[in-house]
Amino acid sequence: MGVKVNLKKLNLLDTNVEEAVNNAFEKIALAIQGDAARTAPLDEGTLRRNIDVRENKRRVFGQLKSFMVKAGGQASDYAEVQHENTRFRHRAGKAKYLEDPLEKRTSQIFEAIEFELNKVIK
Repeated sequence: MGVKVNLKKLNLLDTNVEEAVNNAFEKIALAIQGDAARTAPLDEGTLRRNIDVRENKRRVFGQLKSFMVKAGGQASDYAEVQHENTRFRHRAGKAKYLEDPLEKRTSQIFEAIEFELNKVIK
């Protein structure tokens, strides 16, 4: 009887850990989206309004979610050019508006996972 209870607790912990890591990944993706929207070139605001977070259908490491931050929608036609051309001069915003926030936030992934795991363990 005691072993079954412990196995149930372990299964619940496994599910909670998975959920915690998924929450951390999503929070980082949303932070990247926010940073990208604030730093994207600004003309009429179309590009900034069309930076989205999407959950990928494919899971990583079995059951972990992965996310994509992407400029699309009405901004699809010029989003890549605005991102890649560092010679453009914008009245507001800059090139590399997706890449720079990703690089900045990558170092925070483990902190976010630790934060979410601490909520599960307590």
